[in-house]
Amino acid sequence: MEADSSENANTLHGDVFPGSGNVTTYDFTSWNGDKLFSFDHVEEMPDESLILFGDTGFIPSTPWIKISDVHGTSFKVEWEVGDDAIQYLLSLYDTNGDKLKGIPLRPEDTNMKVELTGLQPLSEYKVEVMANAGSYQSMVAYESVSTGILEFFESVPGNLAISSIGEGCFALSWDSLEGATDYEATLFRMEYGAPTALTYEFDEGIKTQKNGLTLQAGR
Repeated sequence: MEADSSENANTLHGDVFPGSGNVTTYDFTSWNGDKLFSFDHVEEMPDESLILFGDTGFIPSTPWIKISDVHGTSFKVEWEVGDDAIQYLLSLYDTNGDKLKGIPLRPEDTNMKVELTGLQPLSEYKVEVMANAGSYQSMVAYESVSTGILEFFESVPGNLAISSIGEGCFALSWDSLEGATDYEATLFRMEYGAPTALTYEFDEGIKTQKNGLTLQAGR
């Protein structure tokens, strides 16, 4: 292809498109000014480039989703990666239709198996997954999910509190957890280092300090 503003094909003085004669862009129109085509999405990759043309009516493949490992506060969503998708959008809704989460995912960022956590036990949710390629979108795949009862491994002792603080001691208390046979309390010691002085010199000085700027940073 040549870009030389000449109506004649393959003229000797034409610049081969793109770039060999400092031609880096070109408006693809016919000789009468009609628009020939447009680019919807261009993505450069190490070994090749992906070019999507606009206004083609292209529809990416609809992902088939599967729900697994359903618990009281979480479940997993997975689907197979299609050859024509650049990005997937995973959405989670409650029974009122309110969107709780919207997670964009690229095929290379994940194995398309996502765990959704922080949910309510014995609750209804709707999961949607849609494939995107530029501005093109697939049909929406969706599944309804009911979380189960709160399982023991998901439970957390409540009302953790510290009281009776004395010299070298304090009391720790919490609510009992149904099904627990024993508890393990772990104590971590916090240590703080001395402040670190950072000095930045300026050739011309600054308004507040003539010879530089000294900052005190905690570590």
